[in-house]
Amino acid sequence: MVARRTPLVLWLGAGAVGVFTVLALRSFPLPQGSAFTICFVRRFTGLSCPGCGLTRAFASLARGDWAEAFRLHPLSFLIAAELAGGWAIWGAGLLRARALVSRRSVNLLLAANAVLLVVVWAARFALGTLPP
Repeated sequence: MVARRTPLVLWLGAGAVGVFTVLALRSFPLPQGSAFTICFVRRFTGLSCPGCGLTRAFASLARGDWAEAFRLHPLSFLIAAELAGGWAIWGAGLLRARALVSRRSVNLLLAANAVLLVVVWAARFALGTLPP
């Protein structure tokens, strides 16, 4: 019985962390501009990475400012939807006591996201629209 509860506790914990993160991003303003960054790539190289702007974009999504979220990172909507969908699929799989999505499918989705992040980063770099 304990082995069955552990995945459920992890799933509930992940959901709680997600809700807490949304509430925190909604409640606390994030500093803007290049003086503040949590990105290690940007901090050490001075260059924006493919994920630069996502934290601020998620904060904008949590506040309902969709235009700002898109400006900060065009993939923020997709990634937020994938996180929520992945959590829901994980929970549905727990209810059915079997995985609904294979590890191979998850790995392919992660690889596709990585490629998409790099493509969008390259386009934004070329257009000069990377966030400050």
